[in-house]
Amino acid sequence: STLNGSVYNALPSDLKAVIKTAYKWYGTGNSSNNGKWSGHKLWLPLTFEMFGESSYSPATERTTGNARQYPIFTDNASRIKKMNNGGGSASYYWLASPYASHSDFFCYVHDDGSSYAGNASYSNGVAFGLCV
Repeated sequence: STLNGSVYNALPSDLKAVIKTAYKWYGTGNSSNNGKWSGHKLWLPLTFEMFGESSYSPATERTTGNARQYPIFTDNASRIKKMNNGGGSASYYWLASPYASHSDFFCYVHDDGSSYAGNASYSNGVAFGLCV
């Protein structure tokens, strides 16, 4: 709700005018019955969209919905995000995927661009996606 509320509202009006709603299946566990479709203007990527595969995220990311690996994310270097508009140090950032084997963990991208999972209380950043 924060991404599609205050963050979206802070974007320039010319950008908001071309952003389209993306409909995605977000899993809430390790079963195809645990999840739901939802539409968002801004969204966090799934582990499968970033890596094409992951031992951390639920199988529903690969078997339900329309998830696919985005072609821009080809290796760890392409997933690294840096603070201060790209001029700072690399930082961890959250993904939308729950960790399939732990009830209070989520998946994230490590500062070296690799896939990890950690406790939801960690203070990682976010790198949201959008469709135009």
